[in-house]
Amino acid sequence: MTRTGRNNTVLMMAVSVFLAALVTIVLFTFNLGEIDPQPGQWRAIAGALATTVIAFTVAVVYMRLFHRSPSVPVFFMVLFFIFSALDISKLGQVMVSATAWRHFSPLLARVSIFGHVTGALALFAAGLYASVARMQRHGTAMTMGLVIALGLSWAVPIDTFRIRENLVYSAGFHPSLDAMILVVLVLAVLNFIHAALVVRERRQLMSAGAVALIVLGRETLFYRTEPLLIALGAALLVTGAAVFAVENYRDYLVG
Repeated sequence: MTRTGRNNTVLMMAVSVFLAALVTIVLFTFNLGEIDPQPGQWRAIAGALATTVIAFTVAVVYMRLFHRSPSVPVFFMVLFFIFSALDISKLGQVMVSATAWRHFSPLLARVSIFGHVTGALALFAAGLYASVARMQRHGTAMTMGLVIALGLSWAVPIDTFRIRENLVYSAGFHPSLDAMILVVLVLAVLNFIHAALVVRERRQLMSAGAVALIVLGRETLFYRTEPLLIALGAALLVTGAAVFAVENYRDYLVG
């Protein structure tokens, strides 16, 4: 995939996710008087909105900063943030639970799961390409990741008897899907650390630390609903994204 192809791909995906998020927020606001969310649901909604706003903002900033960059890891990082914005589907869980469309609740859960899995795989791919610079066919890698994430999100069983506090049903057998995602994210961070150790550059090490902050922030916002942890997760996500952008933009200018 050429640089132009990568730019067009992330632009198309960003527009699609933005429109979906906009429709969800408008519908949620329009039906707010009939929904009457519980306090715990409001906290989950706040976390989902924080994730969506931060992720989409970072994706747009990255697309603007690196639109001429040949960096494949940055391309996959942009995909990570775009798919993280699918957390907005949690708002739909609150809406459908009070309507005759409540049978769509598992579908919305699978959208959240798809965004979570796809984001983890995108981050893993970013780390892989950062540590193995000669790898090619990143378009194929992206397509395979999307197919795997779609298959997992639709094939794994979900427990529809009880929705968790973060407005996502528990999915998968033991070991659960959550455990698999955690392993993928840890491997993604390790790949960035490996790349830093190979080139022995401070910038790469800072990028690896930034990715670790991004992972911590993203996972905290996805799973936790406590106000303090939502604020902490948002701060970690913003800080990690800012550090990663600064360090990689320096490499882009030098290159």
